[in-house]
Amino acid sequence: FGLLRNRLPPEESKIYDFFDLSHSNWRSAFVTACAQPTVVEMVLEVLTEFGRCKGLQELELVQSIFLESQVDELSQAFTISNNCLTPTFKLKRSVLEQRYQMQIRQMLSVLTR
Repeated sequence: FGLLRNRLPPEESKIYDFFDLSHSNWRSAFVTACAQPTVVEMVLEVLTEFGRCKGLQELELVQSIFLESQVDELSQAFTISNNCLTPTFKLKRSVLEQRYQMQIRQMLSVLTR
């Protein structure tokens, strides 16, 4: 989230506080931040800006995102223990497709309007 922090206007810098992992209640703050539409929009804007800087064409740019807030003590959402990774740390795509089916459908419905 360093990229995001550097792009925040001063009046919106309080949003970065949601991502401050140094305080004892960081997990709750992180969950709250991921649910904020303004935070999601800002992350999407940073990704879009980065893609444009790298020369991506419009159809190659990220159009929609979902911020996963359910992370473990190492701030990881995909682990072997939650069945998202194989023992060799490969993504279990079918498990992830099921896990995020609702979010994928929601993003696609917005994009196809």
